[in-house]
Amino acid sequence: DSAAFALQELLQIYKISEPGDDQNMKPRGRLWDRFSDQTQEILIPLLNSKYKLTLEIKYANYPRPLYMTEMGKNFKDWVSNWTGYLISKVKPGIAFQVFTACSAAKRHNQQVALNILPHIVLHVLQNGIAEHITEMYTEIMEVLQTLQKPDMRHESTSSFHHMSAQTVFSVLDYLTMWRSHQVQISATNSSTSGTSTSYDKDPCYLSVDTFLKRIPQDVIADACFNCKAYTRALRHFEMFVSSSGNIQQHLDTMQRMYVAMDEPDGVLGAAAVRLSQPTLMQQILTHESLGQQQDAQACYERAIQMEPKKISHHHGLLRSLMELAQPYKALAHTAGVLAEKRQWASQLNSYRIEAAWKLGSWDELEEGLRVEQSSNFNWPVLVGRILLAYKERRETDFIEQLQLARKEQMGPLSAASMEIGSYHRGYENILRLHQICEIEEFFHVLVDFPATIDNTSDIIVLPSSTDLLADWQARIQMAQSSFRAQEPILTLRRTLLSMVQSNRHPGLETQIGKWWLWSAKVARKAGYLQSAYGCLIQASSYNLPEFYVEKAKWLYAKGEADNAISCLDKGISEHFGDMSQPGKKEQLNTILKHVYAQSLLLYGKYSEETSHLETNVIVKQYKDVIEICPDWEDGYFHVAKYYDKIMNTILDEKDRIEKQGEFIIYVVKFFGNSLKYGNQHIYQSLPRLLSLWLDYGTAVVEVERRERGKQVQKLLIQKAVLKKINGVIEQLNKQLAPYQMFTAFPQLISRICHAQADVFQQLEEIIAGLLVTYPHQAMWMLMSVSKSSYQMRVTRCTNIFTKAIERDGSLTKFIQDCKKLTDRLLELCEKDFGNCATVNLSQSFKPLKRLLEDSNFSQILLPLQSLVTVKLPSTIRSSMHHNPFPDTQIYIKGFEDVIEVLPSLQKPKKITMIGSDGKRYVMMCKPKDDLRKDCRLMEFNTIVNRFLRRDAECRKRQLQIRTYIVTPLNEECGLIEWVNNTTGLRNVLVKLYKERGLYMSNKELKAATPQLHSSLETKMKVFKEKLLPRHPPIFPEWFHRTFPDPTSWYNARVSYARTAAVMSIVGYILGLGDRHGENILFDSNTGDCVHVDFNCLFNKGETFEWPERVPFRLTHNMTAAFGPLGCEGVFRRACEMTLKVIRDQMDPLMSVLKPFVYDPLVEWSKSSKGQKSNSADSGEINNELAMIHVQNIEDRMRGILKTKTKPRCLPLSIEGHVKYLIQEATSDTNLCQMYIGWAAYM
Repeated sequence: DSAAFALQELLQIYKISEPGDDQNMKPRGRLWDRFSDQTQEILIPLLNSKYKLTLEIKYANYPRPLYMTEMGKNFKDWVSNWTGYLISKVKPGIAFQVFTACSAAKRHNQQVALNILPHIVLHVLQNGIAEHITEMYTEIMEVLQTLQKPDMRHESTSSFHHMSAQTVFSVLDYLTMWRSHQVQISATNSSTSGTSTSYDKDPCYLSVDTFLKRIPQDVIADACFNCKAYTRALRHFEMFVSSSGNIQQHLDTMQRMYVAMDEPDGVLGAAAVRLSQPTLMQQILTHESLGQQQDAQACYERAIQMEPKKISHHHGLLRSLMELAQPYKALAHTAGVLAEKRQWASQLNSYRIEAAWKLGSWDELEEGLRVEQSSNFNWPVLVGRILLAYKERRETDFIEQLQLARKEQMGPLSAASMEIGSYHRGYENILRLHQICEIEEFFHVLVDFPATIDNTSDIIVLPSSTDLLADWQARIQMAQSSFRAQEPILTLRRTLLSMVQSNRHPGLETQIGKWWLWSAKVARKAGYLQSAYGCLIQASSYNLPEFYVEKAKWLYAKGEADNAISCLDKGISEHFGDMSQPGKKEQLNTILKHVYAQSLLLYGKYSEETSHLETNVIVKQYKDVIEICPDWEDGYFHVAKYYDKIMNTILDEKDRIEKQGEFIIYVVKFFGNSLKYGNQHIYQSLPRLLSLWLDYGTAVVEVERRERGKQVQKLLIQKAVLKKINGVIEQLNKQLAPYQMFTAFPQLISRICHAQADVFQQLEEIIAGLLVTYPHQAMWMLMSVSKSSYQMRVTRCTNIFTKAIERDGSLTKFIQDCKKLTDRLLELCEKDFGNCATVNLSQSFKPLKRLLEDSNFSQILLPLQSLVTVKLPSTIRSSMHHNPFPDTQIYIKGFEDVIEVLPSLQKPKKITMIGSDGKRYVMMCKPKDDLRKDCRLMEFNTIVNRFLRRDAECRKRQLQIRTYIVTPLNEECGLIEWVNNTTGLRNVLVKLYKERGLYMSNKELKAATPQLHSSLETKMKVFKEKLLPRHPPIFPEWFHRTFPDPTSWYNARVSYARTAAVMSIVGYILGLGDRHGENILFDSNTGDCVHVDFNCLFNKGETFEWPERVPFRLTHNMTAAFGPLGCEGVFRRACEMTLKVIRDQMDPLMSVLKPFVYDPLVEWSKSSKGQKSNSADSGEINNELAMIHVQNIEDRMRGILKTKTKPRCLPLSIEGHVKYLIQEATSDTNLCQMYIGWAAYM
C-alpha cells in the first residue's frame, strides 16, 4: 500500500493525467509517453486512487546522532529514521512533496530510502541552515568514527556497520558528482554565452563544497579500509595526502593499502619513493607483499624482542607462520604466549584454533573452542566449530554452524554489492562460500553425514569419491590462480581428507600429496619460494613421480640450476631407471609417460641453459622426449630451437653453406612436426620456419647471380638442399591445417616477389590455397598488393588470383567485386571536396552507393580486427576442420549517406559502414599516407600482446597494447578502424585548463616560444617561468570525473599506467616519434591509453627541424595521473616486465620486422637512384637503409644505447635500461628543447 501511495502522489506532483480525460495534454505528457506499456498498465488505476497517510511522525524529539541509539540499532531502522528525519528539514516545494510521497514506502523497503537519501542530503545542504547541516555532519562522522575503533571489527554487528558506512559513501559520492557537474555546466555556459557565470559565487555550490571539505579525508579512508573497501580508501587517502603536501610520513599507510589490495607493484613503488632507511615495520610490509614470509618472520621476531608488550607483533608473526604453511610452529607460539599473558586469549585464540584444525589435532581444537566466546564469528573459528561438530557427530549443530558461517559471509558481500567492482571486493567471502560448500559435499559423499539431511536441500548427490575429486579439480581451476585464493581451499581439502579413514577410500592418500604439489606450484608461480618449499617437504613423503619435477622447477626458480639438474637425474633413475630395457617404455601409462618426457625435456632445457652437457648429448636428450611422447609438441619444438641455436652460434657463414643447409632442413622439419601436434608455439615456430626457407631461397639466387657459371660444385649442393627444403614445405602445406598457415599470411604476402622460381611456385600454391579456404579474410590483405605501383607485385598477385580461380570458379565474381569496391574507396580517399566539413554520398559520390545497391553484389567482410584474427582451437584433435573465425561474420551492407571530412592536413574522411548485423561501423579513409607501416606495426603489436599474455607476471597484470585494424588499399591510401569512446590527451587538458581560466591561446604560445637556435638557458627559462606555471598538472581530475565510483577509478588508473608503460617501451624500441597530445587517446570506459598514427617510425623524429629528444611522452600531466607515487610502482614495473618479455622473445619479434626489409616502403625506395634497375626486374629490394633500421631496433632490444656518433655502452640490465629511459623522458633539459607543437609543458 505504501508503494501505491507513493506512486499515486508522484503522478499528481508531476501532473500526469490519463491521456484521454482531457484534450489539451498537460506539459508533463511527454513523461507519460516514456513509460513502457507494462508500466503504464500498472499506473493507470493509481491515477484516481485515494490512498492517505495516516501516521504523522514527530521527528523533533529524536536523539541526534541517531546511529547506534534506540532509533538506529539496526540498518533498516537507522536508514529509514534518518531519511525521515532529514525529509522534515527540506523546504516545502516540489522536492519536499516527492520525498514525503516516498516516506511511507521507505519503512518497508530500505532500497527506496537508499535511493532518495543522497537527493535529500543535497536539498538540505542547498537550504543552507547551519544547524541542520551540522546535525548531518555529526551523523556521518558518528558512522565513520565507529568504524575507526578497532574492537568493532569482530562483533556480529559488523555487517550493520559495513552497510551503513557504504550508505554514507554513496551520499558523499553523489555530492562530489554534483559538485563537479556544476563546474562543467558553468564552464559550458561561459563558453557559449560569453559571460562568465562563476560557479564559486553560487550559494548552493559553496554550501556543498564546504560540507565536503569539512569531512576529513583520512577519517573516511580509515573507515573504508576497515570495511575492506580498499579502492575507496586509497582514493580518499590520496586526496588527504595531496592536501597535506608531504607524502613521506604517509607512505606506511599507502603501503598497507597496497598490501591489502594485493598490488605488490604499489608496495614496491612506495618503498622506492621513501627517502629514509626503512624501519622494521616498513621492511615487514615489503616482505609480506612479495611473499617473503621467512624474512618477515625474522623481522617480527626482532620486533617482539624490542617491544614484547605489543600484541600486534604477535599477530603478525602468527599470520606469517600460517602463510608459510607452518601451523605447528604457530600452535606452539600461541600456547607459549598465552601461558604468560592470559588476557590476550580473546585476540590470539583464533590462530590457535586455525592451526589446530589445519594440523588435525582435535584435542587442541576442542580446548581452544571451549574458551572462545560464543559471540566470536571469526572465519577460522567458524570452520573449527563445523569440523568439531562432525568429529563428535553432532548433526543438528553441524547444520546450524554451516548456516551461520554462510550467513556471516553475507554482510560484507551485500555491502560490497552496493558499488561497482563488488565481485573483486567480495572475492574473499565468495571463496569462503566455496569452502563451506565443499565441506558439506565432502561429508555428504564420503561418510553420508549428516544422515538426517532432508530431500529439499540443493546438494547434488555425487556418486563416488573419484567423481567428487574430479569435480573439485575443475572447481579449483575456476578459482583465481593467485596463492592467496587457492591456498585456503587446498589446506581445507587436505584437512578434510585426513579426517576420513583412508582404508575405505584408497585413492585419497595420494590425492593429499597431489594437493601439496599443487600448492607448491601455485606458490612457486607467485614467487613465494619459501612457502613452496614448505609444501614440497610435506609432499615428499607421498612418493609421487611428479614430485621431483616440481622440486627441480623450484630449485631452478631459486637460481640453483645445477641442483635442479641433479634432482632430475636422481628422480629419473629412481622412477624410470630401467627404461633402457626393451619393452619397458611401452608399459608406462599415459600419465607416467608424460612425467618421464617432461623430466627429460627439463633436463635438456636446464642443461642447455647452463651449458651443462655437450651439444650432441643435449640433442639426444631432446630426441628421447620425442621417442617417449611422439605426439607432444614441446619435444619437437625444443629440438628445432636447439638446432637453430647451434646453427646461429657455431657455423661461420662464408664457407659452410652446405652445412648450414643441412641444419635448415632439420629445423624446418622439426618445427613443422611440432605444429602437427599443437599450437602452443605457433607464433614462434611458423614465422621462423618460413623465414629460413625464404631467406635460403634468396641466398641461392644471389650466389647464382654472382657466380654466373663459376664454382658450380657449391651451387649444385645448395640447389639440392633447396629442393629438399621445398619438398618439406610442400608436405607441410598438405599436413598442417589451413588456419595454421593463415597465422603467417602477412609474412607470406610480403615475400610475393621472391626471385627463386621453385620457391615462388610453393609460395603461390600456399597463398592461393588460403585464398580459396578463407576468401573473405585473405582478400583485404591481397587488395593492396593488386593495386601496387610496382608492376612485378601486381603481376604476381594476378597469377595467384588465376590459380585460386582454377580451384574454385565461384571466386571470379568475388575477386572482381572486391576490386571494384577497392577502386571506389580509393577514389573516395583521393577525391578533394574543397572546404566542406560534411559531404553527402548520394549527391557527390554516386558510384559507391550504386555498387552496393546492386542486389547480386558479393558479400564482402567488414575489415574489423575481431573478424580477421585467427582463433586457435583449444585441442589439436579437432584441428583439421577447426573454424578459426567462429564469430558471426559481418558483411558490408552499405554506407551511411553523410561523410565527415576531418580538418587535419591530409583531409581524411570519416565514413560509416552499415554491417549485415544492422550496426554502424566507423572507418577513417586516409589519403597520402603509406599505411603499410601502420599495418605492420599493428601486426607487431599483436604479436607483442601474445607474448605478454603468455608470461605469467604480465598476464596477472593484464599488460597489453590497444590495437585496431589498418587496411592499406595501395601504397598511399587506406582504411583505419575508428576507436570508439576515446578522447585525445590534448582535448582533455585544454577543456580542464579553460574551466580554470588558465588556457594559453596559440597567439600567446607563439609569442613565448624561443628561437630554434636560442641557448639552452633561454629555453629552460621560458619553459619553467612562462609555460609551466600556466599549465599545472590537472590530468588526474579527468579520471575522477570520468570514473566517479572508486573501483572503476582505480582500475582505470592502473590500466592507464600499464597500457601507457607497454606502449612507451614498444614505441621506444621501434623509434616511434611524434607523440603529441592528439596521437595519444584515452578510453573513457576503461582508462586505457591508445596510441594512433605510427607514421614517424625508426627514430625519424631525430631528423626533424626541432629534433625530438625524448624516448616517449612522459610529461608532468601524465606522471601526475599515475597517482602520488608517480612513475614508481605500477608504471615502472610494467615497463620492466614489457622490456623483459621483448628481450626474451627477440627472435620471433625480429622475424615480424624483417619483412620491412623486403616490402619496400615508398619513402625508402625513392631516395636511392642507383638501385632502380635492380628493383624493376625483381620487385624485391634488399634495402640498405632498412637493414640499418632493423639493426638499430635489435640493439635497443638488447639494451645497447646509441648516440648519433658511436654505440656508447655494453648492454644495460633491464632495470637500468628502464631507469635511463624514464630519466630521459622526464628530464627538463630534454623537454624544454622540444618543438612547441609537441607541447612538452602539457
